[in-house]
Amino acid sequence: MLSGILKRLPVRNRRFFNLGLLVAMIVTVACSGGKTEKEPRDDEPLIVTDVDSDSLSGDDVADLPLMPKEGGERVDELFDDFLYTFVRSHRIQDTRTEQGLNCDLSFMAGEYCTNLYSSQSEMGLNEDTMLSVASVERIDLREQEITSFKFHKQKGKWRLTSKEVYGFAGSDMCDFLQFYARFTTDSVFQYKSMSRSIRVTMMDPDDENQSIEGFIDREQWPTVIGEFPSGIISNIRYGQIYDGRRRMMLEKMAMGQGMSETFTFEKHGKDWKLTQFDN
Repeated sequence: MLSGILKRLPVRNRRFFNLGLLVAMIVTVACSGGKTEKEPRDDEPLIVTDVDSDSLSGDDVADLPLMPKEGGERVDELFDDFLYTFVRSHRIQDTRTEQGLNCDLSFMAGEYCTNLYSSQSEMGLNEDTMLSVASVERIDLREQEITSFKFHKQKGKWRLTSKEVYGFAGSDMCDFLQFYARFTTDSVFQYKSMSRSIRVTMMDPDDENQSIEGFIDREQWPTVIGEFPSGIISNIRYGQIYDGRRRMMLEKMAMGQGMSETFTFEKHGKDWKLTQFDN
């Protein structure tokens, strides 16, 4: 259906989501030759190695220990890789969290997560190996509440150092978040908040070496694209600037599948509008 609406263009270079080296790169440790399993020390870098994820249950993955292992990848280098490991290992949470701090990041362990950016260039901030401060936000659109978990990189190792809870009014994204909360719950408002013509770029279902690009009418959105992230969404702050921005890009990323969708909203006068969708 979509290929009949949009014109074909050559495939573009796509930004594939690499949170934690994907599902196939799951943390594990060898426990053979009668050796006793070893707890990771706080002063050791986290290492990930390849493992057959199909042989592990969800609980197994969550409880896998980590330790230095020759030939592995150091996950403290990029915050995304550390976070993927941190969320899924209770042992790492214990060693990398300030004492007495509740570190419930289960909202990051679902089928997908989301990030918010104000420009295309910001979408590369997660690749910055010099990053020393990052925050993970749980955004409750229904309650209009944000829980922010702040991490610092200390002596080359990421640690969860603080937690803060506040309402949308205390956020530099207040204007957009209040709009988006209503956008996802009020169907009439949602329809009015879409541009009459929405720019769409998608992979051609008939040819994986091609992409198709063009415009759809807002009436076609439910049948061509589908639903928006709603309820509880997430956001990782690597250094994005939101205050005063008139464009917001909401990226929805499938965990471990290398797939992402981006919804672009632009502010025209006092009103936010959905203007573009990229898959």
